[in-house]
Amino acid sequence: MAIASSLLAIGARRRSDDEGWHHIHGANGLALSTRKPLDLTFVTVDGTVFRLAEHRDRVVVVNLFATWCGPCNAEAPDVAAFAAAHAADTIVVSVDVGEPAETARAFVARYGIDYPVASDESSSVSKTIGMTEYPTTLFIRPSGLLSCAFVGQLDRADLEAERTYALGSGEPAGHDVAHPGSIGLIPGA
Repeated sequence: MAIASSLLAIGARRRSDDEGWHHIHGANGLALSTRKPLDLTFVTVDGTVFRLAEHRDRVVVVNLFATWCGPCNAEAPDVAAFAAAHAADTIVVSVDVGEPAETARAFVARYGIDYPVASDESSSVSKTIGMTEYPTTLFIRPSGLLSCAFVGQLDRADLEAERTYALGSGEPAGHDVAHPGSIGLIPGA
């Protein structure tokens, strides 16, 4: 079976000569394009439509979570602090997967979140990208291309490292080229 060159695949390793390298931390069945801009749209809990395509000039961090998820709750204060610290040049949007807007609103109130939060009660976003694990966080470059998909709980240092990497400098958080669990683009496949 042929694997499209624009999909992330398990077992790939970073190649120093591949400027298009993208990475995933954690095990997941994600199927995301790394060669064309991501095209996702969310409706936030306040009714605003959020389209990734309208934010091509900044890094966008899409944090997919569920309120029943322990690691999602544990990372929420770090995500909120990160969003506040970088409000001028980075957009954070969180998406509550599989739960109604009322549940997402309660999460927003619990953590004092002041960035966009969407409710995806039908889980359409997770189905579109193949997400099976919570939390999953996507880092999108100003060009609209995926920089990283991070599966699992992030801390503030991870968020900072991935933002720096998405801006085109630095190494991704916790990245080890020889790490057997790394997932990345298989160039030319």
